Amino acid sequence: MPSDIENRPRSRTWFAAAMAIAAAAAVFTACGGDDDDGGQASLPEEAYCQLLHRACERQIECGAPVLNTESTVADCDAAAACEEVLPDVLAAGATLRAPDIAACGVALDDAACPVLVNERFPEFDTACATLIEGAGEEGDACTGGVVPDCRAGLVCDTSDTCPGACRAADSLTCTEGSCAAGTFCDFGRCEALAAGGEACEFGSVAFPWERTCADGFFCGEGGTCVPSIPAGEACPDFTPYACEDGLACVEGTCADPHATGEPCGTYTDCAAGLTCDFASGTCAARGGEGDRCDAAVASCAAGLTCHHAGSSDEGTCQVGPDPAADPEPRPVASPGDDCAHPQGPDLGAAGDVICPLGTACLCDDERCSRATCAPAPRLGEDCTAAAEANLDLHICAEGLCDILDTFTCVQPGPAGAPCHGDDATLTLECLSLVCERGACVSYEDATCDQEGELR
Repeated sequence: MPSDIENRPRSRTWFAAAMAIAAAAAVFTACGGDDDDGGQASLPEEAYCQLLHRACERQIECGAPVLNTESTVADCDAAAACEEVLPDVLAAGATLRAPDIAACGVALDDAACPVLVNERFPEFDTACATLIEGAGEEGDACTGGVVPDCRAGLVCDTSDTCPGACRAADSLTCTEGSCAAGTFCDFGRCEALAAGGEACEFGSVAFPWERTCADGFFCGEGGTCVPSIPAGEACPDFTPYACEDGLACVEGTCADPHATGEPCGTYTDCAAGLTCDFASGTCAARGGEGDRCDAAVASCAAGLTCHHAGSSDEGTCQVGPDPAADPEPRPVASPGDDCAHPQGPDLGAAGDVICPLGTACLCDDERCSRATCAPAPRLGEDCTAAAEANLDLHICAEGLCDILDTFTCVQPGPAGAPCHGDDATLTLECLSLVCERGACVSYEDATCDQEGELR
């Protein structure tokens, strides 16, 4: 029986997750091996390779993925493929930042294992955020692939054209309601609303109550924009904009939305601009700064978040992210230990663990009556079951799980490497994420096709 995960649309949510980790695979594993010259690297390339070799050593020391998923330092270095990948990275116009490489090396040595295995390289420390940068100044043309082609502090804006242009990062950051008509805020960028019949998001990742389809449509079960539902007809619960304008999905039927003070079960029962207050069970205005809030969706007004008091669901609306939202570091389990699986029994905090190298959280039977850290799939093997446990590409004993295409364990290859795809196929078989006519395309060609259109 095919798994639910195989039927999910390859949406921007999936692509962004893959893009982030593929960028790490391409940019931060572009060199490996122990080029030891007494600890004094004379070139940025050598220092960079030594840094990543040290990350491999820390990975084996900590017993869980830090740089990749390999179980020995030698295999970790080999998977990095320095000689093949680094020239391709530099050929795309990127340069290595020697001061940042040095600072990242200090941070890597000082970091405790719980930090490394929970946040991984390079995200574990800000010193490692800009090891590689492009040469593009503000306004310069860029392609926006997994290798940066703009200077630090700039990002490639390909929202309208391809090639795009380097822009200040803060100028492209959106918040709820800040995007122009016909767009919505997704992953900090304003994205165009999908038209009827087009693929869509079920909701903005940051703001799930924002509209993602054009007027008169909503994002249906199959991840496609379908016509809004008229009054009196059945509608899917917890789905904003499922009903025609001016209506809400109330107890499974499109009807007039509930006003302030009227009972509700979820925010979609209430009129636009209101939230469902869990404490009173009624529709209420979204909280302003300093007002009480709870775990309800849209409990606080735009620009504010609910800062919770310890483990309580209640808190106050404040500017900035909730400090209590940072979870406690997950411990590294041992092979065979119980683990938290979304289809398995509720193990609480005790089951929220990181499975060690060579293993993944897998169900013991079809009913998933128990989930344990079991041997992970290897290169060429199916990784669908492992992907169901978590949206994480590091669930193979070797390589990455190709959640963009084949759901098999693959080792991302450089430009020219063989891959399975004919017409600009998105796949993690390629470091650039794009396979065309059976070969991985280069970084600079991975975003724009020959006609200058976005892939």
